[in-house]
Amino acid sequence: MSSAAEVGPLLVKALDYFRNHPSEELTAEQFEERGLVFSQGLGVQLQKHDKFIYDQSKKTYKFCPRYRGLTNRDDIMKLLQNRNETAGIKLDELSESYTGVTADIEELKRDGQIILIENSRTETRVFEDSHLIHIDDRFKTQWSEIPLTDMIQKLEQHDLPVVNQLPKVLQRAETNKSKTNTKRQRNRTNTHLD
Repeated sequence: MSSAAEVGPLLVKALDYFRNHPSEELTAEQFEERGLVFSQGLGVQLQKHDKFIYDQSKKTYKFCPRYRGLTNRDDIMKLLQNRNETAGIKLDELSESYTGVTADIEELKRDGQIILIENSRTETRVFEDSHLIHIDDRFKTQWSEIPLTDMIQKLEQHDLPVVNQLPKVLQRAETNKSKTNTKRQRNRTNTHLD
């Protein structure tokens, strides 16, 4: 049997292939035809993996995305509208549903039916637009015009808590600037070349 070190890269390549070809169902021989290496260890791992279905009668492996049965943009909208959760759907999980899903997501975004929001972990989530609160454009403009330092001072004046990380971020930016300026000043001449 193959070791984990040998099977790991094969499993990653198989996952990548099936994410790009989610409707394919392959036998061991067809893996080889597609340029993928198939081993007994890989077969065992695919059978255990939650993203694959192994059909014993046909001896085929099929990719099993989290959101099954999606075939077009209408299916995406139904999925988003029927969810009880407000956290949205991870774009990565939705992207592996069917070939062409990325184009449909971009089209829905362009039409204003969905919104893509990226969080601090660079994990993008998809939200249906009607479930979000709409904020007046005038308020958005006024909010964006308030300088960050003025906002912190006003919060402190009214004894409101300021996010602890915000001043640290500003301090780090100032510290980094002073370090780079000092370094540049020191390296102006090459005394060793005299």
